[in-house]
Amino acid sequence: MQDNISQCQEILSLFLPLDEVTIARIVGVIVRTQSGDKSVHSKLLADLCGNNTWDLSQMTEWDADTLIYATKQLAPELNWITIMENLDHEGFYIPNEAAFYFLMSVYKHASQGHFPLRAICGSIWKNAEGQISLLKYVVSAPPEVFTFAHSGRQLAYVDVVNDHKVQIEHANHAWLCLDLLEVLCQLAERDHASSVRSILEHPLKYCPEVLLLGMAHINTASNLLQQEVSSAVIPILLQNADASGMIVHLWHVNPNILLRGLVDAMSTDPKNMSRFLAACQEIKILSPILDMIPYPFGVRLAALASCKGLIDLEKWLSSNLNAYKDAFYEECIKFLKEVHLAAQVVTSNHFCSPNALRTIYLETSSTFLKVLQSHSGLVSSPHLSVEMDKLHVTYMGTNSRFKSSGSADLSSSDYYSEDIEAEANLYFRQLFSGQVTNDTMIRMLAHLKESTEKREQAIFRCMIVKLLTESFAKYPVRQLQMSAVLFGSLIKNHLITDHTLGIALLAVLDALHECLFSNMFVFGMGALAQFVDRLTEWPYYGSLIVKIWLPHEMHSDLVVLIEQALARTSQAHAGHCPAVDEVHKAEASLYFNQLFSGQLTNDEMIGMLALFKESTDNRERAIFSCMIVLLFREFKLFAHFSKRLLKIYAVFLGSLIKNQLLTNHTLDIALQNVLDSLREPADSKMFYLGIRVLAQFVDCVIEWPQYCNRIVQISHVRSSHPELVAFVECGLSRVSQAHASQSSAADGYYANDIEAEATLHFQKMFSGQLTSDAVIQMLAQFKGSTDNRQQAIFQCMIVKLCREYKIYAMYPEKQLKIAAAFLESLTKNKLITHPTVWKICNQALRAVLDELHEKKEENHRAATVAKMSKKNDLGRRKKQHEFNLRREKEEKEKLAKKLQAKKNKMKVDGKDKKKGGNGFQVGKKKLKTRMTPLAKAKAAQAMEIEK
Repeated sequence: MQDNISQCQEILSLFLPLDEVTIARIVGVIVRTQSGDKSVHSKLLADLCGNNTWDLSQMTEWDADTLIYATKQLAPELNWITIMENLDHEGFYIPNEAAFYFLMSVYKHASQGHFPLRAICGSIWKNAEGQISLLKYVVSAPPEVFTFAHSGRQLAYVDVVNDHKVQIEHANHAWLCLDLLEVLCQLAERDHASSVRSILEHPLKYCPEVLLLGMAHINTASNLLQQEVSSAVIPILLQNADASGMIVHLWHVNPNILLRGLVDAMSTDPKNMSRFLAACQEIKILSPILDMIPYPFGVRLAALASCKGLIDLEKWLSSNLNAYKDAFYEECIKFLKEVHLAAQVVTSNHFCSPNALRTIYLETSSTFLKVLQSHSGLVSSPHLSVEMDKLHVTYMGTNSRFKSSGSADLSSSDYYSEDIEAEANLYFRQLFSGQVTNDTMIRMLAHLKESTEKREQAIFRCMIVKLLTESFAKYPVRQLQMSAVLFGSLIKNHLITDHTLGIALLAVLDALHECLFSNMFVFGMGALAQFVDRLTEWPYYGSLIVKIWLPHEMHSDLVVLIEQALARTSQAHAGHCPAVDEVHKAEASLYFNQLFSGQLTNDEMIGMLALFKESTDNRERAIFSCMIVLLFREFKLFAHFSKRLLKIYAVFLGSLIKNQLLTNHTLDIALQNVLDSLREPADSKMFYLGIRVLAQFVDCVIEWPQYCNRIVQISHVRSSHPELVAFVECGLSRVSQAHASQSSAADGYYANDIEAEATLHFQKMFSGQLTSDAVIQMLAQFKGSTDNRQQAIFQCMIVKLCREYKIYAMYPEKQLKIAAAFLESLTKNKLITHPTVWKICNQALRAVLDELHEKKEENHRAATVAKMSKKNDLGRRKKQHEFNLRREKEEKEKLAKKLQAKKNKMKVDGKDKKKGGNGFQVGKKKLKTRMTPLAKAKAAQAMEIEK
């Protein structure tokens, strides 16, 4: 023992005078040598002693007592706390547990106090690996070897964990020391995350709650370790029934770490959302959580909370839409898409049972849709509006798998559905874009009108109502002219009759009364030009047009045609049209005056019109028709009427609808006008009119569910008349349940998602993304499938094919060829066995081939005409060129003759004439001149005088 001390003092004297830095390096070398690696010892000793040739290998045999005694003898004034703080030097490393215990023994013999925590937890060492090697053993050391109990920053809140855990698992209080946790977090963010994670494995396993509480007090640049701990611990925490105390403490200390852990917990297991909701409700922090949590989880948590009656979902959605607009709107659409997709999976897969959370989300989807549609005005992105429209159509198909066929009169069983209106708009877009001509559109409308299919009849009626209720005043010139031609062609081709014909004629007449050169005047002239030949049927209407001043110099041809038509009126059989008969119009106007003046009550007027409608007297039926037409003519002018007249008119129109005096097109037009009025601002007269009309027939509005849906989607109707909307929604729910029980696939009306997928397959085929053979293979697979959805898609595609074969004339040539190949493959593979459908498909194939043949012949004729035109043009140019050459030659010859004649005139012909008297002599030189004899005499006289 004495020999070791002497030897130790002898070696330490080499480094005199000894200071804290030197002793710290010597201690580091001795600690490092505990690993037994001689190469490491040699290098460290060489670095420490420099060029000294002493044998220092015996330093490895010193114990703590020897080192401390020798050091105190040589330098008794050394501060061992400072020595421990200088362990941060190059080469310091704790290789094993023995080395750690040696270091602790050295400090214990040198100083009787606690190990200075500032030395290892005060800051990040330059030698971070050495610091981590020390911390690795410090955190797991027994309290008699190392303790954090004297730390100045201790985790005070430990009541949330069991006391025995604190005593057993945290005996040295390592995970209650906030300085330790902060150093570990900083080391993790400086490329030592892997080493730090290995240190945290033990507390994550045995005391995760304490570790999470400690991490909640730490804030670093990126909070990397804190987020990892929260993501690992909070799912465990939510499974604990006594977690509310921990959650509320985390919420007050560091809400961000709580929210981050919750997001990860809900991502890994959606069931955690229900557990967290229960905890939030218990400690009353649901509202601020919903305000802070990211949108994707906020909408889901709000949906779940609304089903439990914890929040008002409509109010919460409205508030967030008003605050965050497009961003929140988009997230709600994503949520609805996800819910719809999950519902489809459950519906199509009989082995997949819906879980409770999906069912809750599906129940709240109607509320989401309603609020999103009522706030669509807040959205600035057109893309979101389009997505919302598509989503609404899709959900209509999800909630009612198949559509009910209803009664024979579609307008009396349901208003136009979104897919009907979308198809009508598609045809209009094709017309305005030039894809189809006006003649093609008229032929298609004629086919739709005469069709026996309810869907095609509905499309025809929807298109007619849109034309009769549209305001063309703001249309661009090109679309205005095309609309005028289409409008007039409807009248010309007898596609509208009775009341709708009268409404259309009066619309043209009103347009002609507008200012000259205005859009509506142009519209009226364009429409009139189409049906001018029919003016012979309506003499009174023709006389009204003649009274309008028309500029003859601009419309001379049209004026001549009108005059000729009126001249033939006496020889033609005059037809009948409502509101264009002078006598009937006067009598109808008299009844209206009596109604508005109070001489007739509304009930008396309705009773009289009911008698007129069913009367066998032509005059009374004509008066009824005339009053209906005049009623719609005045609708858009009521914005300038007093509220007294508006109220009378509203009660009258609503009573007509309620008592079923309006049917077919007139009912459609009335409903559309009411809907347009409701969309006006809530303080406008037209909105007042629409609400009053709706109030009259609200009891029967439930007959048109689609119409009800459109009403309840108008936000200011909901806010200004909630009782009316509530009544409509209540009736709508009863009707939807009744329809759901009656729906059948045999009706031929498929869910919107089925029809959308069928349409998508056709679009891919026509765009070239799928070949016709690929579609045939897919149909064969669908036909033989046991999946109801695939069978429904197959049937829907065949129905669409049979439905549209009569309008292939609208298809471009490329699509016609694709359709021909597809139909040929369809018949070849015998995918259709029903005789009638087989016959229709064969007719479709012949129609396509005939259309292709006609287009080919038309193209050939056009090419021939173009070729001949080009050839004739070349001949004409050749003749013109030859003519120009001859003319140029003649001009040159004429010019040459003129020049020659001029030269000949200037020459003097004959010898005598040269000698004769044309010249006179000046001095010795004789000059030639053409002077007159008198001039010559005067000149000679002047010369003589000069001489």
